[in-house]
Amino acid sequence: MATVAQAQSRGAVWVHGLGSDANEWAQWANLFTAERQLNTLSRGSFTSENGVANMAGQVRGSYTANEQSIYFGHSLGGVVGRQIDATDGNTFGAIITAGSAHDGARIANAAGNGELVNAVSDGIDALASGPGGDPTLNLLTGGLFNVAGIVVSVAANYLKQPAQVYLNNNFLNQTAQDLSEGSGYLNGGPRTTQTNTPKLLIYGNEESPVHWRIASEAAFNDERMADWANTAFDIYSAAMWTNYGLAAAVGAVTFGLGAIPFVASAIRWSRGMNWVRYDSERVWNYLIGAGIPATFTVCQQNINWGSFGQCMNAVGQGATYDDYIRCQQQNSYQSCYTYYASTNGQSDGFIKAPSQSGFNSAWASNAIRVEAQGVNHLQMKKHPRMRDIYNQAFDGTYGFSFRVAR
Repeated sequence: MATVAQAQSRGAVWVHGLGSDANEWAQWANLFTAERQLNTLSRGSFTSENGVANMAGQVRGSYTANEQSIYFGHSLGGVVGRQIDATDGNTFGAIITAGSAHDGARIANAAGNGELVNAVSDGIDALASGPGGDPTLNLLTGGLFNVAGIVVSVAANYLKQPAQVYLNNNFLNQTAQDLSEGSGYLNGGPRTTQTNTPKLLIYGNEESPVHWRIASEAAFNDERMADWANTAFDIYSAAMWTNYGLAAAVGAVTFGLGAIPFVASAIRWSRGMNWVRYDSERVWNYLIGAGIPATFTVCQQNINWGSFGQCMNAVGQGATYDDYIRCQQQNSYQSCYTYYASTNGQSDGFIKAPSQSGFNSAWASNAIRVEAQGVNHLQMKKHPRMRDIYNQAFDGTYGFSFRVAR
């Protein structure tokens, strides 16, 4: 029996993401050791801030190469696996990555150039504008305004937390620079090197609102901020319409002059309302590179009515119908208006799906790609849907190379 069990086992190399440690993979390593007889060859805590190549050297030195082993890499760990595979072939029997920025992480660019900090500052201003400018509310609350236990004037700061978790509280460390889109590292050899190693790339596709879900996961280890956002929207909306109603009532007896402060207050509340429900997610998707720009052009035919009158007069003076049509065409012009919008692309709330899938990486040209629906970047360590995907892989659903017998 021992011989059979050993024959069924395969080696596993578990590698964590940026700023994390060996505990990141503890749940899956323990579970699949028990259920699948996976034999852990390496699951250590590696220095992750000093660049992909340096971490890859640490990982590579932590175990003996085994062509039957399966490499598991979350986030940065997946990019490190690619680095090892591209520079030291035949190291693994298969590679599985989850939420890895194979084509770069746009959030690293946004953090480095100040866009992230500016976006958060704008969000704080938008959230505080309504309650901060409402004298009645300030009198009742002492200047503080809470929605479900979260002070709205600082709620936007939670959007920095997933970035800080991902970038290890240092937006300028070498790994953050390596993972920036367009970096010298990503444009270098490993990304453009093709290998025959079987690859399974798992990409998270979180549900809207992706930014509140991943911010809540970073701050509270749950998704309470998605509910917070819905409640906040309702409160801001009610405050806005209340002020518009007061403006109408007061304005009716003051010839409109008394309505001015209530209208101004309503506008401030609407700013926060729109930011919570719409603008914040649009901005967040831009910061992580998951916003998809779109344009829509509408054209209409217009008539120069001053000159067109001559066409009507010509008909009354004996002009033919064809003369009238020619006159009309000469006095018509087309005007077009282009509307700009942005739609939200697939992402794990932190890295856009195409980057997780390595669509612009030659290394991933032979990869199998699997969607983890409803899973964000920080949930990949525990979400039950990830367990389902791994079990399917171990059952051979995605090819024999990933199969691990029970």
